[in-house]
Amino acid sequence: MVLVVDNTLTDTLSQIQREQKQAVMGLKT
Repeated sequence: MVLVVDNTLTDTLSQIQREQKQAVMGLKT
């Protein structure tokens, strides 16, 4: 159960980081 939650948190953080990078790229464009 802990591993599942851990994976979910990791996926969520990765998604947030990707969205932030896309937002930064959008601002730079």
